[in-house]
Amino acid sequence: MESNIYKERRESPELLIYKSLMNRMKLTDKEKQYGEYLVKGYEGEKQLDYFTEALTSNCMILNDLFLEVDRRVFQLDTTIITAEQIFILK
Repeated sequence: MESNIYKERRESPELLIYKSLMNRMKLTDKEKQYGEYLVKGYEGEKQLDYFTEALTSNCMILNDLFLEVDRRVFQLDTTIITAEQIFILK
């Protein structure tokens, strides 16, 4: 049995923009702090990916799943679906 990653994780558009701007312009302290928050969040998600790749049960893994409910969009960082359960990891 093996896990199947159906949606690979990618850097968010916000993070890509921040990385592009941080070397091209002087950012305010607030902008720097938010950018560091984005970087740390992505790094944490990549660390989680390392562990989910080692899962030995037959499951489906969806990274960065966006859902809309009542015109509100939200993100699930990692969703693991097995035959018996669904795990949502934030």
